[in-house]
Amino acid sequence: MVGLLLGAAPAQARDYDGGKAFFTTPIAGDATTDPRSGDWVAGMRNASRYPYVNGPTNLFAPPVYDVTSSTPERLVRCRFCGAYTGTGETKYEDRVKVPIPDGAIPDPSEDGHIAFVDRARGLEWNLINAHDNGDGTWRAGGAGQFSLAGDGHQNVALGGGSATGSHLPLSQAISTDEVQAAIADGSYLIPHALQFGAPNIDGRCWVYPALGSDGNVRGGLPEGARIQLDPLLDVSTLPPGPRVLARTLQVYGAYLRDLSGAFAFYLRPQRGSAPAWSTLGIDGDALQTIPTERFRVLTVNYATIGTDQPKVQRPDRSCGPGADQVAPQQQRGSSTVQGAGTTTGSGGSTTRPGAADRARGARPLAPRNLFVRVRDVRGVRRVQFVWYARQSPSEVPRYRLYVDGKLRATVPRTYTGYLRIPPGRHVATVAGVSRTGVVGVRRAPGVRFTVPG
Repeated sequence: MVGLLLGAAPAQARDYDGGKAFFTTPIAGDATTDPRSGDWVAGMRNASRYPYVNGPTNLFAPPVYDVTSSTPERLVRCRFCGAYTGTGETKYEDRVKVPIPDGAIPDPSEDGHIAFVDRARGLEWNLINAHDNGDGTWRAGGAGQFSLAGDGHQNVALGGGSATGSHLPLSQAISTDEVQAAIADGSYLIPHALQFGAPNIDGRCWVYPALGSDGNVRGGLPEGARIQLDPLLDVSTLPPGPRVLARTLQVYGAYLRDLSGAFAFYLRPQRGSAPAWSTLGIDGDALQTIPTERFRVLTVNYATIGTDQPKVQRPDRSCGPGADQVAPQQQRGSSTVQGAGTTTGSGGSTTRPGAADRARGARPLAPRNLFVRVRDVRGVRRVQFVWYARQSPSEVPRYRLYVDGKLRATVPRTYTGYLRIPPGRHVATVAGVSRTGVVGVRRAPGVRFTVPG
Protein backbone atom coordinates (compact mmCIF):
# COMPACT_ATOMS: atom_id res chain seq x y z
CA MET A 1 0.00 0.00 0.00
CA VAL A 2 2.78 2.43 0.82
CA GLY A 3 4.46 1.81 -2.53
CA LEU A 4 1.16 2.32 -4.35
CA LEU A 5 0.36 5.56 -2.62
CA LEU A 6 3.78 7.13 -2.45
CA GLY A 7 5.85 5.57 -5.19
CA ALA A 8 8.35 2.77 -4.69
CA ALA A 9 11.14 3.41 -2.20
CA PRO A 10 14.67 3.34 -3.61
CA ALA A 11 15.91 -0.19 -4.27
CA GLN A 12 19.39 0.67 -3.00
CA ALA A 13 18.94 3.12 -0.16
CA ARG A 14 22.22 4.71 0.80
CA ASP A 15 23.66 3.84 4.19
CA TYR A 16 23.25 6.45 6.86
CA ASP A 17 26.11 7.04 9.31
CA GLY A 18 25.61 4.44 12.01
CA GLY A 19 24.02 1.28 10.58
CA LYS A 20 21.63 0.19 7.86
CA ALA A 21 19.36 -2.81 8.10
CA PHE A 22 16.86 -1.54 10.66
CA PHE A 23 16.90 2.03 9.44
CA THR A 24 17.19 1.77 5.66
CA THR A 25 14.46 -0.82 5.15
CA PRO A 26 11.14 0.78 4.13
CA ILE A 27 8.04 -0.13 6.11
CA ALA A 28 6.27 -3.06 4.46
CA GLY A 29 2.87 -2.44 2.91
CA ASP A 30 1.36 -5.16 5.12
CA ALA A 31 2.95 -3.93 8.37
CA THR A 32 0.49 -4.22 11.26
CA THR A 33 -0.49 -1.75 13.95
CA ASP A 34 0.16 -2.63 17.60
CA PRO A 35 -3.06 -3.08 19.64
CA ARG A 36 -1.79 -0.48 22.12
CA SER A 37 -0.99 2.07 19.41
CA GLY A 38 -4.03 4.23 20.16
CA ASP A 39 -3.17 4.58 23.84
CA TRP A 40 0.50 5.27 23.12
CA VAL A 41 -0.25 7.90 20.48
CA ALA A 42 -2.81 9.50 22.82
CA GLY A 43 -0.07 9.75 25.45
CA MET A 44 2.12 11.66 23.00
CA ARG A 45 -0.81 13.83 21.96
CA ASN A 46 -1.39 14.86 25.58
CA ALA A 47 2.01 16.56 25.44
CA SER A 48 2.08 17.58 21.76
CA ARG A 49 -0.88 18.40 19.52
CA TYR A 50 1.49 18.08 16.59
CA PRO A 51 5.08 16.79 16.32
CA TYR A 52 8.04 19.10 16.72
CA VAL A 53 11.67 18.98 15.60
CA ASN A 54 14.69 19.25 17.91
CA GLY A 55 17.65 21.03 16.42
CA PRO A 56 16.83 24.17 14.38
CA THR A 57 18.51 26.31 17.08
CA ASN A 58 21.18 23.59 17.62
CA LEU A 59 19.66 22.59 20.97
CA PHE A 60 19.22 18.83 21.39
CA ALA A 61 20.91 18.38 18.01
CA PRO A 62 23.88 15.96 18.07
CA PRO A 63 26.91 17.27 16.11
CA VAL A 64 28.46 14.51 13.96
CA TYR A 65 32.18 14.85 13.15
CA ASP A 66 34.15 12.89 10.56
CA VAL A 67 37.37 11.40 11.95
CA THR A 68 40.24 9.34 10.52
CA SER A 69 43.10 7.21 11.79
CA SER A 70 45.15 10.42 12.17
CA THR A 71 42.58 12.08 14.46
CA PRO A 72 43.99 12.36 18.00
CA GLU A 73 42.61 9.80 20.44
CA ARG A 74 41.48 11.55 23.60
CA LEU A 75 41.07 9.96 27.00
CA VAL A 76 37.41 10.21 28.00
CA ARG A 77 36.46 9.50 31.59
CA CYS A 78 32.91 8.26 32.10
CA ARG A 79 31.13 5.83 34.39
CA PHE A 80 30.44 2.32 33.08
CA CYS A 81 32.87 2.89 30.20
CA GLY A 82 35.78 0.79 29.02
CA ALA A 83 36.73 -2.80 29.70
CA TYR A 84 34.86 -4.79 32.31
CA THR A 85 37.33 -5.42 35.17
CA GLY A 86 34.99 -6.71 37.86
CA THR A 87 36.63 -4.41 40.40
CA GLY A 88 35.94 -0.92 41.65
CA GLU A 89 32.73 1.00 42.08
CA THR A 90 31.28 0.42 38.61
CA LYS A 91 33.20 -2.77 37.73
CA TYR A 92 34.39 -1.01 34.54
CA GLU A 93 37.58 0.94 33.88
CA ASP A 94 35.48 4.11 33.67
CA ARG A 95 37.66 5.41 30.83
CA VAL A 96 37.87 4.98 27.07
CA LYS A 97 39.82 6.46 24.18
CA VAL A 98 37.85 8.16 21.41
CA PRO A 99 39.11 9.96 18.27
CA ILE A 100 38.09 13.59 18.79
CA PRO A 101 39.20 16.37 16.43
CA ASP A 102 40.40 19.75 17.65
CA GLY A 103 37.57 22.22 18.05
CA ALA A 104 34.81 19.64 18.49
CA ILE A 105 31.84 21.13 20.34
CA PRO A 106 29.00 19.06 21.88
CA ASP A 107 25.30 19.90 21.69
CA PRO A 108 24.89 22.96 23.97
CA SER A 109 21.84 21.53 25.78
CA GLU A 110 22.01 19.53 29.01
CA ASP A 111 22.32 16.39 26.87
CA GLY A 112 25.77 17.42 25.65
CA HIS A 113 25.58 14.86 22.81
CA ILE A 114 28.33 14.48 20.22
CA ALA A 115 29.21 11.79 17.64
CA PHE A 116 32.35 10.86 15.70
CA VAL A 117 32.35 8.73 12.54
CA ASP A 118 35.36 6.98 10.99
CA ARG A 119 34.19 5.72 7.58
CA ALA A 120 37.49 3.96 6.80
CA ARG A 121 37.28 1.85 9.95
CA GLY A 122 33.51 1.67 9.80
CA LEU A 123 32.96 2.87 13.36
CA GLU A 124 30.94 5.50 15.18
CA TRP A 125 31.44 6.77 18.73
CA ASN A 126 28.75 8.60 20.75
CA LEU A 127 29.07 10.62 23.98
CA ILE A 128 26.51 12.20 26.29
CA ASN A 129 27.13 15.05 28.76
CA ALA A 130 30.42 15.47 26.91
CA HIS A 131 32.86 18.14 28.06
CA ASP A 132 36.31 19.16 26.84
CA ASN A 133 38.53 19.56 29.90
CA GLY A 134 40.89 21.82 27.96
CA ASP A 135 43.95 19.68 28.68
CA GLY A 136 43.56 17.11 25.91
CA THR A 137 41.14 14.96 27.90
CA TRP A 138 37.35 14.83 27.99
CA ARG A 139 34.69 13.66 30.41
CA ALA A 140 31.23 12.29 29.63
CA GLY A 141 28.19 10.81 31.30
CA GLY A 142 28.19 7.80 28.98
CA ALA A 143 29.57 6.44 25.72
CA GLY A 144 28.54 4.04 22.97
CA GLN A 145 30.10 2.55 19.86
CA PHE A 146 28.50 1.32 16.61
CA SER A 147 29.57 -0.50 13.48
CA LEU A 148 28.65 1.32 10.26
CA ALA A 149 28.40 -2.06 8.54
CA GLY A 150 26.03 -3.38 11.19
CA ASP A 151 22.29 -3.07 11.53
CA GLY A 152 22.27 0.07 13.62
CA HIS A 153 22.45 -1.11 17.24
CA GLN A 154 25.21 -0.55 19.76
CA ASN A 155 28.00 -3.04 20.38
CA VAL A 156 29.64 -3.37 23.80
CA ALA A 157 33.17 -2.32 22.82
CA LEU A 158 33.05 0.74 25.08
CA GLY A 159 31.61 -1.02 28.11
CA GLY A 160 28.19 -1.03 29.74
CA GLY A 161 27.27 2.63 29.29
CA SER A 162 25.45 4.43 26.51
CA ALA A 163 24.94 7.89 25.05
CA THR A 164 21.16 7.40 24.71
CA GLY A 165 18.55 5.71 26.85
CA SER A 166 17.82 3.23 24.07
CA HIS A 167 21.49 2.64 23.09
CA LEU A 168 20.61 3.72 19.54
CA PRO A 169 23.08 5.85 17.53
CA LEU A 170 23.06 9.64 17.42
CA SER A 171 24.00 9.92 13.75
CA GLN A 172 20.50 8.90 12.66
CA ALA A 173 19.51 12.54 13.21
CA ILE A 174 19.07 14.08 9.77
CA SER A 175 21.18 16.87 8.26
CA THR A 176 20.28 19.91 6.18
CA ASP A 177 22.26 18.37 3.31
CA GLU A 178 19.96 15.34 3.29
CA VAL A 179 16.83 17.49 3.21
CA GLN A 180 18.24 19.74 0.50
CA ALA A 181 19.18 16.70 -1.64
CA ALA A 182 15.68 15.23 -1.26
CA ILE A 183 14.16 18.50 -2.45
CA ALA A 184 16.62 18.87 -5.34
CA ASP A 185 15.99 15.39 -6.76
CA GLY A 186 12.22 15.77 -6.49
CA SER A 187 11.77 12.67 -4.35
CA TYR A 188 11.13 14.57 -1.10
CA LEU A 189 12.41 11.41 0.57
CA ILE A 190 15.37 10.74 2.83
CA PRO A 191 16.18 7.02 2.39
CA HIS A 192 16.31 6.04 6.03
CA ALA A 193 14.14 6.15 9.12
CA LEU A 194 14.24 9.11 11.51
CA GLN A 195 14.51 9.11 15.29
CA PHE A 196 12.15 10.70 17.79
CA GLY A 197 11.70 11.39 21.47
CA ALA A 198 8.48 11.04 23.47
CA PRO A 199 7.38 11.84 27.03
CA ASN A 200 5.39 8.65 27.72
CA ILE A 201 8.13 5.97 27.79
CA ASP A 202 8.06 2.74 29.80
CA GLY A 203 11.32 2.25 31.70
CA ARG A 204 10.75 -1.51 32.00
CA CYS A 205 10.31 -2.22 28.32
CA TRP A 206 12.10 -1.82 25.03
CA VAL A 207 12.20 -3.59 21.69
CA TYR A 208 15.12 -4.47 19.47
CA PRO A 209 17.21 -2.70 18.16
CA ALA A 210 16.97 -0.69 21.40
CA LEU A 211 18.92 -2.22 24.28
CA GLY A 212 17.51 -0.25 27.19
CA SER A 213 15.17 2.54 28.28
CA ASP A 214 15.27 5.77 30.28
CA GLY A 215 11.49 6.15 30.68
CA ASN A 216 9.38 5.95 33.83
CA VAL A 217 5.74 5.68 32.71
CA ARG A 218 4.40 2.20 33.36
CA GLY A 219 2.58 1.00 30.26
CA GLY A 220 4.11 3.70 28.06
CA LEU A 221 5.89 3.37 24.72
CA PRO A 222 8.86 0.97 24.61
CA GLU A 223 12.09 2.51 23.34
CA GLY A 224 13.03 1.10 19.95
CA ALA A 225 9.37 1.20 18.83
CA ARG A 226 8.81 2.27 15.24
CA ILE A 227 6.09 4.73 14.23
CA GLN A 228 4.67 5.63 10.83
CA LEU A 229 2.79 8.68 9.56
CA ASP A 230 -0.50 7.76 7.89
CA PRO A 231 0.31 7.13 4.19
CA LEU A 232 -3.15 8.44 3.26
CA LEU A 233 -2.29 11.91 4.56
CA ASP A 234 -1.71 14.30 1.64
CA VAL A 235 1.69 15.91 2.31
CA SER A 236 2.15 17.36 -1.19
CA THR A 237 0.83 20.75 -0.09
CA LEU A 238 3.40 21.16 2.69
CA PRO A 239 6.40 23.48 2.20
CA PRO A 240 9.41 21.59 0.72
CA GLY A 241 11.34 21.08 3.98
CA PRO A 242 8.45 19.81 6.12
CA ARG A 243 7.25 17.78 3.13
CA VAL A 244 10.55 15.87 3.13
CA LEU A 245 10.15 15.02 6.82
CA ALA A 246 6.51 13.97 6.39
CA ARG A 247 7.10 11.81 3.31
CA THR A 248 10.06 10.09 4.95
CA LEU A 249 7.88 9.35 7.98
CA GLN A 250 5.32 7.74 5.69
CA VAL A 251 7.84 5.49 3.91
CA TYR A 252 10.51 4.77 6.55
CA GLY A 253 8.92 5.96 9.79
CA ALA A 254 10.96 6.73 12.91
CA TYR A 255 12.40 4.84 15.88
CA LEU A 256 11.93 5.94 19.49
CA ARG A 257 15.40 6.89 20.72
CA ASP A 258 15.03 8.86 23.95
CA LEU A 259 12.89 10.41 26.64
CA SER A 260 11.72 13.90 25.66
CA GLY A 261 9.45 16.59 27.01
CA ALA A 262 7.43 16.45 23.79
CA PHE A 263 6.89 14.33 20.69
CA ALA A 264 9.81 15.52 18.54
CA PHE A 265 12.18 14.36 15.79
CA TYR A 266 15.95 14.85 15.93
CA LEU A 267 17.99 16.98 13.53
CA ARG A 268 21.73 17.62 13.31
CA PRO A 269 22.97 21.17 13.84
CA GLN A 270 23.71 23.28 10.79
CA ARG A 271 27.48 23.40 10.21
CA GLY A 272 29.90 25.08 7.83
CA SER A 273 28.56 25.98 4.40
CA ALA A 274 25.47 23.76 4.71
CA PRO A 275 22.13 25.58 4.44
CA ALA A 276 20.53 26.73 7.67
CA TRP A 277 17.42 24.90 8.84
CA SER A 278 15.46 28.15 8.59
CA THR A 279 16.20 28.43 4.86
CA LEU A 280 14.57 25.00 4.41
CA GLY A 281 11.44 26.09 6.24
CA ILE A 282 12.14 23.84 9.21
CA ASP A 283 11.84 25.19 12.74
CA GLY A 284 10.32 23.95 15.97
CA ASP A 285 6.80 24.32 14.55
CA ALA A 286 7.57 22.94 11.09
CA LEU A 287 5.11 20.03 11.37
CA GLN A 288 2.21 21.90 12.95
CA THR A 289 -0.07 20.90 10.05
CA ILE A 290 0.40 17.20 10.94
CA PRO A 291 -1.84 16.07 13.82
CA THR A 292 -0.18 13.69 16.28
CA GLU A 293 -3.08 11.25 15.94
CA ARG A 294 -2.16 10.61 12.29
CA PHE A 295 0.73 8.43 13.50
CA ARG A 296 0.57 4.75 14.40
CA VAL A 297 2.95 2.48 16.34
CA LEU A 298 3.90 -0.65 14.42
CA THR A 299 3.50 -3.99 16.19
CA VAL A 300 6.27 -4.47 18.75
CA ASN A 301 8.02 -7.73 19.58
CA TYR A 302 9.89 -8.01 22.87
CA ALA A 303 11.60 -11.34 22.12
CA THR A 304 15.39 -11.14 21.79
CA ILE A 305 16.23 -14.75 20.92
CA GLY A 306 18.12 -14.94 17.66
CA THR A 307 19.53 -11.43 17.83
CA ASP A 308 23.30 -11.18 17.48
CA GLN A 309 23.93 -8.64 20.24
CA PRO A 310 24.58 -9.75 23.84
CA LYS A 311 22.11 -7.95 26.05
CA VAL A 312 23.13 -5.72 28.94
CA GLN A 313 19.57 -5.64 30.25
CA ARG A 314 16.42 -7.71 29.94
CA PRO A 315 13.02 -6.20 29.35
CA ASP A 316 10.67 -6.91 32.26
CA ARG A 317 8.70 -10.07 31.45
CA SER A 318 5.47 -8.21 32.16
CA CYS A 319 6.08 -6.05 29.06
CA GLY A 320 4.78 -8.66 26.67
CA PRO A 321 5.23 -12.14 25.22
CA GLY A 322 8.90 -13.01 24.84
CA ALA A 323 10.15 -10.18 27.06
CA ASP A 324 11.99 -12.63 29.29
CA GLN A 325 13.76 -14.27 26.35
CA VAL A 326 17.34 -13.11 25.99
CA ALA A 327 20.30 -13.93 23.77
CA PRO A 328 22.55 -16.68 25.23
CA GLN A 329 25.51 -14.39 26.00
CA GLN A 330 24.58 -11.99 28.79
CA GLN A 331 26.90 -9.00 29.14
CA ARG A 332 27.89 -8.54 32.74
CA GLY A 333 27.21 -5.25 34.42
CA SER A 334 24.31 -2.90 33.88
CA SER A 335 23.52 0.02 31.65
CA THR A 336 20.54 1.20 33.67
CA VAL A 337 22.51 3.87 35.50
CA GLN A 338 23.18 5.94 32.39
CA GLY A 339 19.70 5.37 31.08
CA ALA A 340 18.15 6.64 34.26
CA GLY A 341 19.98 9.92 33.91
CA THR A 342 19.42 10.58 30.22
CA THR A 343 16.86 13.13 29.07
CA THR A 344 16.38 14.60 25.65
CA GLY A 345 14.01 17.27 24.48
CA SER A 346 12.40 20.27 26.02
CA GLY A 347 11.24 18.84 29.32
CA GLY A 348 11.93 16.41 32.13
CA SER A 349 10.59 13.01 33.05
CA THR A 350 6.91 12.16 33.05
CA THR A 351 5.14 10.60 36.05
CA ARG A 352 1.56 10.14 37.18
CA PRO A 353 0.10 13.67 37.08
CA GLY A 354 0.22 15.44 40.41
CA ALA A 355 1.49 12.51 42.51
CA ALA A 356 4.97 13.89 43.19
CA ASP A 357 3.54 17.40 43.54
CA ARG A 358 1.29 16.28 46.38
CA ALA A 359 4.06 14.27 48.02
CA ARG A 360 6.30 17.35 48.18
CA GLY A 361 3.58 19.67 49.43
CA ALA A 362 3.35 21.34 46.00
CA ARG A 363 6.89 22.78 46.31
CA PRO A 364 8.84 22.22 43.09
CA LEU A 365 12.38 20.90 43.23
CA ALA A 366 15.19 23.14 42.05
CA PRO A 367 16.01 22.68 38.34
CA ARG A 368 19.51 21.46 37.53
CA ASN A 369 22.29 22.15 35.02
CA LEU A 370 21.43 25.73 34.10
CA PHE A 371 23.30 26.57 30.89
CA VAL A 372 23.81 30.09 29.49
CA ARG A 373 24.51 30.73 25.81
CA VAL A 374 25.56 34.14 24.51
CA ARG A 375 25.44 34.76 20.75
CA ASP A 376 24.76 37.38 18.09
CA VAL A 377 21.23 37.27 16.73
CA ARG A 378 20.77 39.48 13.67
CA GLY A 379 23.69 41.63 14.80
CA VAL A 380 22.43 42.03 18.38
CA ARG A 381 24.07 40.29 21.34
CA ARG A 382 21.44 38.10 23.01
CA VAL A 383 21.38 35.36 25.65
CA GLN A 384 19.56 32.02 25.87
CA PHE A 385 19.06 29.98 29.04
CA VAL A 386 18.57 26.18 29.18
CA TRP A 387 18.10 23.93 32.21
CA TYR A 388 17.11 20.38 33.21
CA ALA A 389 13.64 19.77 34.65
CA ARG A 390 13.54 17.37 37.60
CA GLN A 391 9.74 17.06 37.47
CA SER A 392 7.16 16.47 34.76
CA PRO A 393 5.30 19.23 32.90
CA SER A 394 2.13 18.22 34.78
CA GLU A 395 3.88 18.97 38.10
CA VAL A 396 5.88 22.03 37.00
CA PRO A 397 4.08 23.62 34.03
CA ARG A 398 6.22 26.77 33.96
CA TYR A 399 9.51 28.27 35.15
CA ARG A 400 10.73 31.67 36.25
CA LEU A 401 14.12 32.94 35.10
CA TYR A 402 15.91 35.50 37.26
CA VAL A 403 18.90 37.57 36.17
CA ASP A 404 20.66 39.53 38.91
CA GLY A 405 17.70 38.76 41.17
CA LYS A 406 15.12 40.26 38.82
CA LEU A 407 12.43 38.23 37.06
CA ARG A 408 13.24 38.26 33.33
CA ALA A 409 11.02 35.52 31.87
CA THR A 410 8.28 33.02 32.70
CA VAL A 411 8.19 30.12 30.25
CA PRO A 412 6.30 26.77 29.94
CA ARG A 413 9.45 24.85 28.97
CA THR A 414 13.06 24.22 30.02
CA TYR A 415 14.60 26.93 27.90
CA THR A 416 14.01 30.53 26.92
CA GLY A 417 14.21 32.34 23.64
CA TYR A 418 17.12 34.70 23.10
CA LEU A 419 16.80 37.55 25.62
CA ARG A 420 18.48 40.93 25.43
CA ILE A 421 20.74 41.27 28.45
CA PRO A 422 22.94 44.40 28.86
CA PRO A 423 26.74 44.03 28.61
CA GLY A 424 28.54 43.16 31.81
CA ARG A 425 28.71 40.41 34.41
CA HIS A 426 25.50 38.77 35.55
CA VAL A 427 24.11 35.90 37.63
CA ALA A 428 21.17 33.78 36.43
CA THR A 429 19.00 31.28 38.25
CA VAL A 430 15.70 29.46 37.64
CA ALA A 431 12.79 28.35 39.85
CA GLY A 432 9.88 26.08 39.02
CA VAL A 433 6.23 27.02 39.50
CA SER A 434 3.89 24.18 40.47
CA ARG A 435 0.53 23.54 38.84
CA THR A 436 -1.06 25.11 41.95
CA GLY A 437 0.97 28.33 41.50
CA VAL A 438 3.58 27.72 44.21
CA VAL A 439 7.02 29.07 43.28
CA GLY A 440 9.88 26.78 44.24
CA VAL A 441 11.73 27.95 47.34
CA ARG A 442 14.96 26.50 45.99
CA ARG A 443 16.34 27.65 42.67
CA ALA A 444 18.93 26.23 40.34
CA PRO A 445 22.46 27.11 41.51
CA GLY A 446 23.33 30.56 40.23
CA VAL A 447 25.36 30.64 37.02
CA ARG A 448 27.68 33.59 36.42
CA PHE A 449 28.04 34.77 32.84
CA THR A 450 29.39 37.75 30.95
CA VAL A 451 27.81 39.59 28.02
CA PRO A 452 30.56 41.32 26.02
CA GLY A 453 30.08 45.01 25.21
